[in-house]
Amino acid sequence: MGDCSGLTTLQWLLIGALVAAVAAAATLSVTAAVEDAGESVSANSAQLGAARVVAEEVERDARRASAGDFDTWADWEAHFRRRCALVAARFDVSPPSDGANRFVRAGDGRPAFDETAARHAAAADRNPPSAAKAQARCTIE
Repeated sequence: MGDCSGLTTLQWLLIGALVAAVAAAATLSVTAAVEDAGESVSANSAQLGAARVVAEEVERDARRASAGDFDTWADWEAHFRRRCALVAARFDVSPPSDGANRFVRAGDGRPAFDETAARHAAAADRNPPSAAKAQARCTIE
């Protein structure tokens, strides 16, 4: 029988190389998965940020409404509620929880969207409406 020590050394070198290759492949796989997750979080954060900017724009537009833009307060409310709901869909973010989006007329009892209504809309904020101001709240979560 011949000397097998050279063959055994070669076998151990091949096994070592195989283990190193598997470790390298696992490292690359984990690195790629972490990078993909990071990109996904970054993309979601960017979408959420953009959606919030557009939601603020919807609120500003509700406050900028002029007499003649709408016939009634109900038209104003429906228009801005719809626009706010579209923000979440447009940016593929979670829709707001119940009650988060509220466009509610001033409580002065007047149905028409006239000059007085436009002043009440201009005074709108995110808080519940009063007799002299409306509520304009578009929340993105």
